[in-house]
Amino acid sequence: MKRAFLAIGVVSVIAGVLLAIIPYVRVPNSSVWLNVTFVVPAGRHYCYTTVSSPSFPRGVPLHITFDVAGADSIDFRVMNESSYLEYNSSQPYGYYVEPSRSSIARMDLRWTPPVDEKIYFVWGNQQSHVSKSISAYFSLDTSRALLPSVVAVLGLLPIFGGIATLGYGARLPIPPSRKQIITGYILATLGGLLGMMIGFDLAKKENQVDRFHGKIISILGIVSTISFVLLYFLH
Repeated sequence: MKRAFLAIGVVSVIAGVLLAIIPYVRVPNSSVWLNVTFVVPAGRHYCYTTVSSPSFPRGVPLHITFDVAGADSIDFRVMNESSYLEYNSSQPYGYYVEPSRSSIARMDLRWTPPVDEKIYFVWGNQQSHVSKSISAYFSLDTSRALLPSVVAVLGLLPIFGGIATLGYGARLPIPPSRKQIITGYILATLGGLLGMMIGFDLAKKENQVDRFHGKIISILGIVSTISFVLLYFLH
């Protein structure tokens, strides 16, 4: 009975821990939002905006990658609508420091756009006298949790239940014969005569399990005792 309670407690705790962890495991998934190749004329800029894409989900992580042909460099700015209007009219403007870059030939990073803004992605070529070809590939990180977060809370129930079951099982008494068997194995392994005596006593009992362990303990005790004696005299 003690062993059964301990086993149930361990299984419950393990199940609870798994339930608490699984909601934080995400199923990877992505969808293409932008996949274009375009040319930015000398002294001009190219803009792509979420305004022209109503399906763009707000607050979803965006994987931004692009390359400039010939390993040339270009300015990349990410800004909201008001900043872009200022930029387009050659006025002082602001932009998101991340993921904006200056004189970059290649980009590969993840960025989560704000949920309340229309975003403009701008490739600026104003400082150059040659046109530049850009290959851009933006994908949305639409990965999702394996299970809803409420499952993590539910996982606490079997954890606490398992701990309580382990505590209860630990307080249950061990049957006398079980104690005697465990003690016999320990003493017989150490080469003690007391272990042999416990083995002989168990071997005379009516219980078949006790007799079996008694014989094993007796043999183990005899072998251990002889081994220790030989080691002592041959030392």
